[in-house]
Amino acid sequence: MKKILILLATLLLLCTLSVQLVGAQLLLNPSTDARYLESIIELVNDIYQGPVTDNEVIEGAVRGIMGSLDDYSTYFTTEEADSFFSDIGGTFSGIGVTIENRDGSIVIISIIRNTPAERAGLIPFDVISTVDGVSVSGMSTEEVAKLIKGDAGTSVELGIIRGNNTIKTYTIIREIVNMSPVAYEIKSNGVGYIKLESFASNAYSYFSEALAYMDANYATKIILDMRGNPGGDVSQAVAIARRLVPAGLITKLNFKEEGKKDEEYFSVMEKTKYELAVLVNESSASASEILAGAIQDKEAGVLIGVNTYGKAQVQNLVPLLSPEAYLRYKAKTGENIVNAFEIIEKYDLDVYNSELMGWAKITTGVYMTPSGRLIDSGGITPNIYVKNPEPVNGIYPGQLSKLSETGSYMKDSTSSDVYCAEKLLKIMGYYVLTPDTTFDIVTYRALRLFQTDKGLTADGVLNVATQKALNMELEKSLLKFDLQYRKAMEYLMN
Repeated sequence: MKKILILLATLLLLCTLSVQLVGAQLLLNPSTDARYLESIIELVNDIYQGPVTDNEVIEGAVRGIMGSLDDYSTYFTTEEADSFFSDIGGTFSGIGVTIENRDGSIVIISIIRNTPAERAGLIPFDVISTVDGVSVSGMSTEEVAKLIKGDAGTSVELGIIRGNNTIKTYTIIREIVNMSPVAYEIKSNGVGYIKLESFASNAYSYFSEALAYMDANYATKIILDMRGNPGGDVSQAVAIARRLVPAGLITKLNFKEEGKKDEEYFSVMEKTKYELAVLVNESSASASEILAGAIQDKEAGVLIGVNTYGKAQVQNLVPLLSPEAYLRYKAKTGENIVNAFEIIEKYDLDVYNSELMGWAKITTGVYMTPSGRLIDSGGITPNIYVKNPEPVNGIYPGQLSKLSETGSYMKDSTSSDVYCAEKLLKIMGYYVLTPDTTFDIVTYRALRLFQTDKGLTADGVLNVATQKALNMELEKSLLKFDLQYRKAMEYLMN
């Protein structure tokens, strides 16, 4: 049994979806009717024909209460909480997508690079209709995520709607996803590019590596791409902001709870080191908006793209005692306390995971940008508005990746470089099947044609020279098809 870690200072800001009500909707007022819930349990025990325990009824009631509060508060079982913590930590077993509820539809808002979802051909803004043949209509994101996740090596079947009402089925093999939320490179013109995909608990560490690489290559102009970043841990967003914005306020968190002080986070950096162009879209949310808002308000860079999601609410994770544990600690303390953190903090008692019923992710406050803006609902308006890129030949420009320019691959081999090459060839108009890591005969023919067009030896081998030629085409394709990226590059080069 492991002791619960006290992480009271860690606020988790995830852009979740609308949480559907599960179980009884109860708005209890203990001061007027403390027996209401007890009466509900008695009613169920008296007339319900089926197996159910008092704890199951209570858990359903708690889930219903949390789900009725707002789009972001929800209840996790201990198993669901473990999965949530794994996601925040950057390692989980699944397919590699981030989803949210938009107007009742479960929408993929981002694809983690080099994951089963990307290799299967899923793209941002795909709508999930079914999982393993079961309709997800009316489900919460947590429920859908639980269906999609599973043991590595097992398969999941997704029904996907893209652009029209036709459903296409994708069968995807789950893997262990070790997510590095940061990718970076130096472009040929010396501009740095950093893709920040989430604010997982390892984000600052990887982001620091990216900045060290920029510094080593004398890159002071940087494109920071936060499109599709759903948020995460506010402490990670603040730590990254301290490397990018000048001295002063980064964000202020205002809490409702009596006795809980509002929190302010500051940067002490005297002078900014980098000229920033920050890419955002309607899926840049929560902790992403903390960072984007600080950059915009402190004039540390410009935002380019479309309005961000608009989520200013702050969620805390609260461990809830099981009914049995609640009674034990009531006997010890004489108080009615269900928050395990409160037991630990006030009475210095050990509380164990086995004593928990589950966790409440509950909205406890709101955050403000440095200038005092509350960006909830409306989001942050970019300095330069540029519409989102559209898929080209089934390839979303944001999914293009640079080849390693190492190794040599022949037909029937497998490699992530093959996958990158197939995406590039397909977006350029060469005939390629759904990109994956397998160097099939169709890719072989397309590669030979590309080599001929570029004056290379047309041997159908994905060698270093061919990879370099493809990488040159990658930048051309980005500038041609990703207008937001192109505007960022133009801004930094002027």
